[in-house]
Amino acid sequence: MGNHTERNWTVLIYANGNNELEPEVYKAFKDLERASFGKDVAFAMEIGREDREVARIIRPYEKIPHEKDIWTGVRRYEFSQRGAQLVNELGKVNMADPESLYAFIKWGMERKPAKHYMLVIGGHGACYVGVMTDLSQEKPYIMKTVEMCGVINRIYKDTGNFIDILLLDACYMNYIEVMYELGVEPEPAVRYVLTYMGEGPFEGMPYDKIVNIIENLPNNESSKVLLKKMIDTVNLNLAAFHINPPVLKEIKRLYSFIAKKVIDSGWVGTVNPERIVQKLENFMPWYNEARELRGKIESVVVYREKSNACSFPLNIISFELKGLMEEYLRFGFTKENDWVRLVYRNKRYCSSKCIGKKDSIREKEDELILFILPLNPGMDLKATKSIYDKLIAYKGWRLK
Repeated sequence: MGNHTERNWTVLIYANGNNELEPEVYKAFKDLERASFGKDVAFAMEIGREDREVARIIRPYEKIPHEKDIWTGVRRYEFSQRGAQLVNELGKVNMADPESLYAFIKWGMERKPAKHYMLVIGGHGACYVGVMTDLSQEKPYIMKTVEMCGVINRIYKDTGNFIDILLLDACYMNYIEVMYELGVEPEPAVRYVLTYMGEGPFEGMPYDKIVNIIENLPNNESSKVLLKKMIDTVNLNLAAFHINPPVLKEIKRLYSFIAKKVIDSGWVGTVNPERIVQKLENFMPWYNEARELRGKIESVVVYREKSNACSFPLNIISFELKGLMEEYLRFGFTKENDWVRLVYRNKRYCSSKCIGKKDSIREKEDELILFILPLNPGMDLKATKSIYDKLIAYKGWRLK
């Protein structure tokens, strides 16, 4: 269905606090509650809150504040000049389930139709693993990045509405694999992606500032202007990308071509895959293709934070993922791409067993530890394993 309304923007925020980020997610909600809202922009949030004791277990060296308002579960709110209004009490919803994300987007578009839509997804992120953890269920879950992209891509097919801006408020989403997955359809659901260039702040994006920027945006201003204002105003390590399927396919072709040239030239194991494109050296046999590839990558960059103008905007997986390889091979970018052969030292892998796999359950110890380690800088693996054991005992999980 099309948009038949004079409302300019609807902003949908999927704020997952069903994990150890609950204190920050709830603070973001309270900050948003105090923001100044107008009439031409609609804001809605689906927020999850886990028992705060989980945050204390996973982040033992931090002083986690006590909160008077101690409800848990998942709720939907709308924000207006009257503040936050509770719309739905959803109970123990799994926010790592991609269908939960899809249901929220569809609900928000039907309830608050607009000319333009912004979707904000806030939570943990690691390109090749996933983007949304949920520790509130009978087992720990994670929304795989491929599944997140899949349900977002369904939105346009099912509603006829584009997502003008997808704000990925999560770390390590500025990867070509993610952008390619969002651009697999000839007419993608997402037009632009705004995310961090690598790691983002622990507290996430200041949603109250975003409200102010959008509320003061003239109706005739483009999404590109809005992206530039957001990046300049919030002053974080951000970049905006255009989801352009033909260019993304050309980027994939060039990466594969260069990788095959490296393999055929006998350079496997002697050159760091990450440096092939990021550090141009004119004596390399693939120099011309690497220059062309860099130009293609820069062409999808809409704007980036000024202090990072010289940084490489889009990363690519350039190291062996070992036990996580099956997840990586689910990305469309890896299909018929010699880059995978290069990263895995010319080993040939078949991704057929990964096709159609939709298991969001995260039961592996190494994946859970992967998310605990960054929260406690300087902690060794033994101490991290101790946190893991305490969390399992507290939650009463029986994991494989």
